[in-house]
Amino acid sequence: MTFEIKLENPKDVKELNDAAFDYNGKLTVNCGATSIDAKSLLGLFTLIGKKGIKVVAPDHENPKKFVEFIKRIG
Repeated sequence: MTFEIKLENPKDVKELNDAAFDYNGKLTVNCGATSIDAKSLLGLFTLIGKKGIKVVAPDHENPKKFVEFIKRIG
């Protein structure tokens, strides 16, 4: 499951990171050839302002839980 997001400022990064820590599962953030654990605050900061950022959850994750996560990060 994937969802495209924007990280435009440090507040967006912090919200994504906080939500990732509350999510019971593995989340990866992809941008081009770069893959970062969504719980890596420092890694997420490197993506501010980039295009094509996607949050990825494994296919076996509960889709409802992922949708709730996406709603939380806006």
